[in-house]
Amino acid sequence: MGYFEHVCQLCGVSFAIARLRRADEPREAAWNYSGTGVVEYEDETGHDDCGSTEGEHIAGPECHGVNAYSGHRISVEEMKV
Repeated sequence: MGYFEHVCQLCGVSFAIARLRRADEPREAAWNYSGTGVVEYEDETGHDDCGSTEGEHIAGPECHGVNAYSGHRISVEEMKV
């Protein structure tokens, strides 16, 4: 599959990190650290303001998860070129 990364279209900083989608976004708006798939939900985070569906971590409006950027704080367009 090869190397994958998103870079900031403003400053060029690598976004080789994960993104949690909002509930109103399509599944493609989320990706894990490898750039494919979604971030799995982890019960041990203790954040009940986040949702999940079929194992996927969905960012809630007050999501403070540290495993990925929240879709409520940065858009797909801001993270993709």
